[in-house]
Amino acid sequence: MLSYRSRPVFDFPLNWATQPVKSFEFDLRSFRIGYGVDIDDPSRANVAHGFTVEFEMQTPAAIAAYDTFLGLIRGRLQGFWIPSPHELCSALAITLPTVFQAAGTGLVLTWNSQPCQTVGCYYGSASPQVSAIKDIVLDGESSRVVLLDPILSESWTPRDLVIRRLHYVRLAEDTEKIQFIAEGWQKRKIKVVELTEEYTRIESGEWPICLYHFWLQAGDTTRDWYFTSFGREIYSGGLPYAAHAINHGSLRRSTKADREELSIDGIYDPASPLAMFIPFTLPAPLWVEVFEASYVDPDTTTLLFTGRVDKVSARGRKLSASCSSMLDALELRIPRMTIGPRCNHALYNVATCKVDPDDFELAVTIAPSSIGAVVTAAGLTGAVANYYAGGWIETGTGATWETRTILTSTAASGTTVSLRLNSPLVHAVAGQAATIWPGCDRRLETCRDKFVNSDEFGGFPFVPINNLALKGLDTQPSAGGKK
Repeated sequence: MLSYRSRPVFDFPLNWATQPVKSFEFDLRSFRIGYGVDIDDPSRANVAHGFTVEFEMQTPAAIAAYDTFLGLIRGRLQGFWIPSPHELCSALAITLPTVFQAAGTGLVLTWNSQPCQTVGCYYGSASPQVSAIKDIVLDGESSRVVLLDPILSESWTPRDLVIRRLHYVRLAEDTEKIQFIAEGWQKRKIKVVELTEEYTRIESGEWPICLYHFWLQAGDTTRDWYFTSFGREIYSGGLPYAAHAINHGSLRRSTKADREELSIDGIYDPASPLAMFIPFTLPAPLWVEVFEASYVDPDTTTLLFTGRVDKVSARGRKLSASCSSMLDALELRIPRMTIGPRCNHALYNVATCKVDPDDFELAVTIAPSSIGAVVTAAGLTGAVANYYAGGWIETGTGATWETRTILTSTAASGTTVSLRLNSPLVHAVAGQAATIWPGCDRRLETCRDKFVNSDEFGGFPFVPINNLALKGLDTQPSAGGKK
């Protein structure tokens, strides 16, 4: 497939017999400060062009090629190149692989009026070729056009050279319009809008690349996902960031600097951690980091956001995640330590609980059910009811990796225990390997007898269980005076 500066070129045969619709957008907005006059504010340096074009595909191979093209640009997420409906100029002769003569002098005078004119698309006798135009010089009654790349052939005739401007655009709509003419014969219509602010970055090669790192920790296992919104895989810091249909909105900050929020959009894909929220939620927090880098130097990154994915909503195949910053996510609405008979520590926490999860993990074989799973292992013999309640189960690898919270567990029947999970397993199959960890009800007896860890107990066992809080008495200051 033809490409230019790592972006695909729309090289499908357009139907020039039907007059393409061309529109212009000036984007001149007005605003008012106080009670003063309206002020016009152009938010774009150049006029944006829009095109609506038709084209026909008369073979199944052509239809498949176009569907592949749509997969590369990922709908409206990524830009691509499309030739203008109008020819730029008429060729007179090819003098060098980088030079041709063009008729007319108006090309010299209008060359720099639009940013897209720094790029040309040249249709040779064999296949389309793309190169930037370096310079245009008035040469007698004609114009001498100088290219950056030697792509022309001196054996071509002027009729072989059809020159069109190449616009950098994106799809203006998320819908496709298809007319079925016959079996394997389609007519399609697309509408595109020009991205005028992207030409400078395209010419310099400094592509803005966004990198997304998701991670989730359940028990002693940490699962990482690395994605980029760029069109192909990028290595940054030695890590591969897979090309993925993902994007984010603007970072929201409050005027009090106490709330930072970010929305991340993507499509439903089993390889994405956002898909694990649909239709259920995750038993452990999903964290995310968003970086920005350049195409020429992806190892130099700028951290844009760090936080937690709070919730994910679905609309069709589109997933939208609401994220809060790390500081907001860690904010506690209750005191860090409560005075009560229950332990305040999180189970298996290295700094507080200090129970090693490796000492209690158990490899099992699972048989998923509608409400949980039945697990089998020799180490389950003699397990009492709810021994694994509050713990975790992990199974699968890669895109099929899953983790769930164990709500209740039955007493062992031989070497079998039934688990009720917070949500059913999606990818697991019968006979699949898994790992489970027991939970804790945060009582002193459990800490002492089950985990042999009473020295690290973080509660107050002698406080009555019906006394939920203790409130200190205010001391009255002694009154002083002269005697």
